[in-house]
Amino acid sequence: MEHKISDNTRERTARVDVCDYDKYNLNFSAAGRFCANAERRRKRMSYAIIKTGGKQFPVEAGQKLRVPTIDAEAGKKVDIDALVLGAGKDAKIGAGTVSATVVGHGRGEKVIVFKKKRRKQYKRKQGHRQGFTEIKIEKI
Repeated sequence: MEHKISDNTRERTARVDVCDYDKYNLNFSAAGRFCANAERRRKRMSYAIIKTGGKQFPVEAGQKLRVPTIDAEAGKKVDIDALVLGAGKDAKIGAGTVSATVVGHGRGEKVIVFKKKRRKQYKRKQGHRQGFTEIKIEKI
């Protein structure tokens, strides 16, 4: 659909885009125009903010993510405290848990820690790999 927009100097056409929800997780389309169905989609979508390992993560049902190491074997179910459940006016703060399944454990990429003091012949090199647990969110 095209609309005519008149300007003092010239006349130009603007293209009205349709939202593509599969590509973008935004309330606006790629062209920056407001999507009419965004309010309905926001109400349908349920998410939570969980806290584990001293960090907070926004999650949705069916999502896989890496969190700091949890003491549980692969395949076990764990309950994680949720800070916020739901969206908009239906949000519940500080109540409830999120159930997840431990997919596996691993270690992240190596980080090099290098210390040096110039002109003092002081150099220290150390590597570090942070452990993580990959979980899959089952139910919010």
